Amino acid sequence: MSWIKIDTGLRSHEKIWDLADELNIDVPTALGHMICLWSWALEKNADAEGFIAKSPKRIARASQYEGNSNKFYKALVKCKFLDTFEMGDQVKLHNWDAYGGAYQKRLEYDRTYKQIKRKEKCDHNWATLEKDDDGKAKKVCHCGVEWQI
Repeated sequence: MSWIKIDTGLRSHEKIWDLADELNIDVPTALGHMICLWSWALEKNADAEGFIAKSPKRIARASQYEGNSNKFYKALVKCKFLDTFEMGDQVKLHNWDAYGGAYQKRLEYDRTYKQIKRKEKCDHNWATLEKDDDGKAKKVCHCGVEWQI
């Protein structure tokens, strides 16, 4: 589970109002669609720079938008929530690297830090036997240490 930071000024941001106008929906609904999209992106569907697949249907579904997916996609581009590029099969969530990407980097740092701390304290008493992709036996500890047997 991840947390998403929502700026209190977002509900009155002109881009949200523009999106609501483009889609002929109310502002709370437009805001909800964007929160759904950003939450989906944080669930490892976007990289640290905010690139996601250029798929109007998937973007609309991730945003919980039930109308025409192409209309929704074009509205996101027009209102500058998505950055597009001439070539390629990806689009970029606008300013993602400053917000969601920074959050993702912090989570990865925290995960790595905790893993290192667990390794420092662990005596590997709870290691379990598993098989790797090649079928070879290995021991895996809850602290993240693995070794071949």
